[in-house]
Amino acid sequence: MHRSSPSRARRTQGFTLTETLVALAVGAVVLGAAFGIGVGTRDTLYSDQVRGANEQNLRSTLEYVGLELRDAGHLMSKPAASVEVIDGRTGSRDTDILIVRRGLVDAPGLLCGNITAGWERYVTLGVRGDVQNLPQACAASGDNDGNGYDDLVDLWRAARLATGVPDQWAQKTLRILIFEPSTGNTDTLTYFDEERFDPNGRWYGITTRAGAKFTYYPTYANPITVSVVEERRFFLQNGDLVMTLNGGPAQTVAAGVESFDAAALLTDGTVMNGFRMTNVTYRSLLGLRVTVTGAATLRNRTSTRALSDIFAPRTPNE
Repeated sequence: MHRSSPSRARRTQGFTLTETLVALAVGAVVLGAAFGIGVGTRDTLYSDQVRGANEQNLRSTLEYVGLELRDAGHLMSKPAASVEVIDGRTGSRDTDILIVRRGLVDAPGLLCGNITAGWERYVTLGVRGDVQNLPQACAASGDNDGNGYDDLVDLWRAARLATGVPDQWAQKTLRILIFEPSTGNTDTLTYFDEERFDPNGRWYGITTRAGAKFTYYPTYANPITVSVVEERRFFLQNGDLVMTLNGGPAQTVAAGVESFDAAALLTDGTVMNGFRMTNVTYRSLLGLRVTVTGAATLRNRTSTRALSDIFAPRTPNE
């Protein structure tokens, strides 16, 4: 009778217990490694996605703010207050307010009646008859189209009705900018109505909202310009970067913004965290540096990133 060899017997009987345990251990190691690689790849993918979304959000934000900054000063005869930065801080966060203005009417007027500090209900743009010691430009320009408004005010009225922002009283409003060249004093007022042309009247001008406190502007001291402007304010609100147009409701520019910083860079190396554009600072301005810090979260993974860029406002009257 033929007997099988020991090795053949082992082959027909299968794996031993030791071999099985070794195989299971090796398999567990391989599966564990594969699972770890898979989890790591997934985590890397999620991290890349949240980082990419955050960076794209910040880049889009900078591009939007940059476009507005590059247009600052358009149709303004002087760069006065076309850009302002109100420096702010909350704990470790920058909470600056960036104000960007551009002209809407290429026809600035002169202030022809004193504005008393704390009073701004009525702004006088011109006089009829004897202009006394006022600049010649304070004389009435007339009502050549016969529509009932002085020709200068008529231009402002057309801009207000065409592009104004309705307020709570359903009146269309714009901003006016008052600029005193000798001191650099600047104020903005909400303008919502005009005085009709009266040949027998002494003054003509526009009506503005009362309630705010402003600087005293003496018209006899030096020419003080008044311009119709479009004003945008960028600031943080409840974790978002928002923008208001001419004092209207806040519109979200970007969500998830933790810090917003704006600063003026001058040619001598000075960094001005609080800044107001004047003729002097305009000539020495390299640009406005804007830094935005934002956070984005995806599947419990958060990415925090800060991006910055430098933007130069346009030359006045470009």
